[in-house]
Amino acid sequence: MKLIKSAGGVVICRRGNTRLVLIITDMNGQLTFPKGEVAPGETDQAAAEREVREETGVMSLKLIIRLGSIKYTYRRGELIKKTVHYFLFETDYIHNLVPQTNEGISKVSWIRLSSLRSRIGYQDTNLKLVDSVLRLAGIRKNHAA
Repeated sequence: MKLIKSAGGVVICRRGNTRLVLIITDMNGQLTFPKGEVAPGETDQAAAEREVREETGVMSLKLIIRLGSIKYTYRRGELIKKTVHYFLFETDYIHNLVPQTNEGISKVSWIRLSSLRSRIGYQDTNLKLVDSVLRLAGIRKNHAA
Protein backbone atom coordinates (compact mmCIF):
# COMPACT_ATOMS: atom_id res chain seq x y z
CA MET A 1 0.00 0.00 0.00
CA LYS A 2 1.24 3.46 -0.93
CA LEU A 3 0.80 6.37 1.51
CA ILE A 4 0.28 9.88 0.09
CA LYS A 5 0.27 13.10 2.11
CA SER A 6 -1.45 16.03 0.41
CA ALA A 7 -2.64 19.50 1.32
CA GLY A 8 -5.37 21.67 -0.10
CA GLY A 9 -7.13 24.96 0.25
CA VAL A 10 -10.70 26.14 0.57
CA VAL A 11 -10.60 29.77 -0.57
CA ILE A 12 -13.39 32.22 0.15
CA CYS A 13 -13.99 35.75 -1.08
CA ARG A 14 -16.57 38.33 -0.08
CA ARG A 15 -18.36 40.45 -2.69
CA GLY A 16 -20.80 42.75 -0.91
CA ASN A 17 -23.08 40.51 1.15
CA THR A 18 -22.24 37.45 -0.94
CA ARG A 19 -19.56 34.96 0.03
CA LEU A 20 -17.97 32.99 -2.77
CA VAL A 21 -15.82 29.87 -2.70
CA LEU A 22 -13.17 28.85 -5.23
CA ILE A 23 -13.61 25.46 -6.90
CA ILE A 24 -11.91 23.55 -9.67
CA THR A 25 -13.36 21.13 -12.20
CA ASP A 26 -11.02 18.14 -12.10
CA MET A 27 -10.12 15.47 -14.66
CA ASN A 28 -13.26 13.49 -13.72
CA GLY A 29 -15.53 16.50 -14.27
CA GLN A 30 -16.11 16.85 -10.51
CA LEU A 31 -16.23 20.17 -8.66
CA THR A 32 -13.70 20.04 -5.85
CA PHE A 33 -10.98 21.99 -4.06
CA PRO A 34 -7.37 22.54 -5.17
CA LYS A 35 -4.96 20.11 -3.53
CA GLY A 36 -1.78 18.19 -4.16
CA GLU A 37 1.12 16.34 -2.64
CA VAL A 38 3.27 17.89 0.07
CA ALA A 39 6.87 18.11 -1.16
CA PRO A 40 9.74 16.88 1.06
CA GLY A 41 10.64 19.61 3.57
CA GLU A 42 7.47 21.59 2.81
CA THR A 43 4.90 22.37 5.52
CA ASP A 44 1.28 21.38 5.00
CA GLN A 45 0.23 25.04 4.91
CA ALA A 46 2.92 25.97 2.38
CA ALA A 47 1.88 23.04 0.18
CA ALA A 48 -1.78 24.08 0.36
CA GLU A 49 -0.90 27.66 -0.64
CA ARG A 50 1.32 26.43 -3.49
CA GLU A 51 -1.33 24.07 -4.81
CA VAL A 52 -4.01 26.79 -4.79
CA ARG A 53 -1.70 29.14 -6.71
CA GLU A 54 -0.60 26.48 -9.22
CA GLU A 55 -4.04 25.02 -9.88
CA THR A 56 -6.10 28.25 -9.94
CA GLY A 57 -3.87 31.27 -10.54
CA VAL A 58 -5.02 32.91 -7.28
CA MET A 59 -1.89 34.52 -5.89
CA SER A 60 -3.04 36.46 -2.82
CA LEU A 61 -4.06 34.23 0.10
CA LYS A 62 -4.64 34.99 3.77
CA LEU A 63 -4.80 32.02 6.15
CA ILE A 64 -7.96 31.91 8.26
CA ILE A 65 -7.69 28.51 9.98
CA ARG A 66 -6.54 24.94 9.56
CA LEU A 67 -9.70 22.94 8.78
CA GLY A 68 -8.42 19.47 9.57
CA SER A 69 -7.71 16.34 7.56
CA ILE A 70 -9.61 13.94 5.35
CA LYS A 71 -8.42 10.35 4.91
CA TYR A 72 -9.51 7.94 2.23
CA THR A 73 -8.32 4.88 0.37
CA TYR A 74 -8.56 4.17 -3.36
CA ARG A 75 -7.02 1.94 -5.95
CA ARG A 76 -5.01 3.14 -8.93
CA GLY A 77 -3.20 -0.05 -9.83
CA GLU A 78 -2.05 -0.42 -6.23
CA LEU A 79 -3.94 0.44 -3.05
CA ILE A 80 -3.38 4.08 -2.03
CA LYS A 81 -4.11 5.56 1.40
CA LYS A 82 -4.32 9.33 1.14
CA THR A 83 -4.43 12.01 3.85
CA VAL A 84 -5.30 15.55 2.75
CA HIS A 85 -4.72 18.44 5.20
CA TYR A 86 -7.05 21.36 4.41
CA PHE A 87 -6.74 25.05 5.20
CA LEU A 88 -9.28 27.86 4.90
CA PHE A 89 -7.97 30.94 3.11
CA GLU A 90 -9.47 34.29 2.20
CA THR A 91 -8.65 36.39 -0.85
CA ASP A 92 -9.83 39.43 -2.77
CA TYR A 93 -8.22 38.10 -5.97
CA ILE A 94 -11.18 37.09 -8.15
CA HIS A 95 -10.01 37.76 -11.70
CA ASN A 96 -7.54 36.01 -14.02
CA LEU A 97 -8.29 32.49 -12.83
CA VAL A 98 -6.05 30.04 -14.69
CA PRO A 99 -6.75 26.30 -14.54
CA GLN A 100 -3.68 24.05 -14.43
CA THR A 101 -4.70 22.05 -17.50
CA ASN A 102 -1.61 19.82 -17.45
CA GLU A 103 -2.98 18.46 -14.14
CA GLY A 104 -6.39 17.73 -15.68
CA ILE A 105 -8.10 20.83 -14.32
CA SER A 106 -10.49 22.11 -16.97
CA LYS A 107 -12.03 25.06 -15.13
CA VAL A 108 -11.62 27.30 -12.09
CA SER A 109 -14.62 29.24 -10.87
CA TRP A 110 -16.25 31.06 -7.99
CA ILE A 111 -19.61 29.80 -6.71
CA ARG A 112 -21.83 31.01 -3.89
CA LEU A 113 -20.71 29.54 -0.60
CA SER A 114 -24.35 28.86 0.26
CA SER A 115 -24.69 26.51 -2.77
CA LEU A 116 -21.43 24.63 -2.14
CA ARG A 117 -22.96 21.70 -0.28
CA SER A 118 -25.25 20.74 -3.17
CA ARG A 119 -22.66 21.27 -5.91
CA ILE A 120 -19.42 19.83 -4.53
CA GLY A 121 -18.19 16.54 -5.96
CA TYR A 122 -16.84 13.55 -4.04
CA GLN A 123 -19.49 14.08 -1.39
CA ASP A 124 -18.42 11.01 0.58
CA THR A 125 -15.14 12.76 1.45
CA ASN A 126 -15.89 16.46 0.88
CA LEU A 127 -19.18 16.98 2.77
CA LYS A 128 -17.60 16.93 6.24
CA LEU A 129 -15.13 19.59 5.07
CA VAL A 130 -17.89 21.64 3.43
CA ASP A 131 -20.01 21.48 6.60
CA SER A 132 -17.04 22.76 8.65
CA VAL A 133 -16.62 25.72 6.28
CA LEU A 134 -20.34 26.51 6.32
CA ARG A 135 -20.40 26.30 10.13
CA LEU A 136 -17.44 28.70 10.36
CA ALA A 137 -19.21 31.04 7.94
CA GLY A 138 -22.45 30.85 9.92
CA ILE A 139 -24.45 29.32 7.06
CA ARG A 140 -26.99 26.60 7.81
CA LYS A 141 -26.89 23.49 5.61
CA ASN A 142 -30.28 24.24 4.07
CA HIS A 143 -29.71 28.00 3.71
CA ALA A 144 -30.36 29.27 0.18
CA ALA A 145 -28.88 32.80 0.24
